[in-house]
Amino acid sequence: MSYSAKVFRILIASPSDVIRERALIAEAFTRWNSGVSPKSNVVLQPIFWNLAAVPRLGPGPQPVLNPQIVDNSDALIGVFWTRLGTPTGVADSGTVEEIERIHSQGKPVSLYFSNIATDPSLDLDQKRRLDAFKQQILLKGFVGNYSSYEEFVGQIDHAINALGHDLAGEPPILLEVGRPQYPDMGLYGPSVNQIAWGYSRAHAMTPDPTTASK
Repeated sequence: MSYSAKVFRILIASPSDVIRERALIAEAFTRWNSGVSPKSNVVLQPIFWNLAAVPRLGPGPQPVLNPQIVDNSDALIGVFWTRLGTPTGVADSGTVEEIERIHSQGKPVSLYFSNIATDPSLDLDQKRRLDAFKQQILLKGFVGNYSSYEEFVGQIDHAINALGHDLAGEPPILLEVGRPQYPDMGLYGPSVNQIAWGYSRAHAMTPDPTTASK
């Protein structure tokens, strides 16, 4: 069934060493949009530069990307592991420039740093630059840290739910655990089920599925 929804663009910013996290983020957005969007009338669209940007020539890669995918995004989720990236001439890397650009526009920015064991071929200069960047960021707020992919998924699911409510201009929802409104959607489906039920309950949009047939 079709429904009307407001679409928000969420830029996913990261260096090249977090391929698995980028895939997990895409799955997390799919779960949220499948479970919560029909109830909230909000769609969160993840924007990945390699999928959304159109090849163009210009003064450099980042100046080409900025008007295409950065400036029209509504929020940013950034992930780091061992690399910071390549300097752009404006910032220490393309990812850093995207973060600073979104933050300067007053839009939400959530950053996550991996503590998963590093590759033996670790680029020490990249790691040093990344550690320095993280220390700068910690002066402006706090970040997410994770030591496993399962922990990362839990943090991202929570962040996406909060972001959806923030962008929609609604207060946070207190979730009721163990009351699924939607069928499981993969390994981490229950967390989205709880979110969907919490949203429905708070807005009185659907009856309690455990008593509706009684």
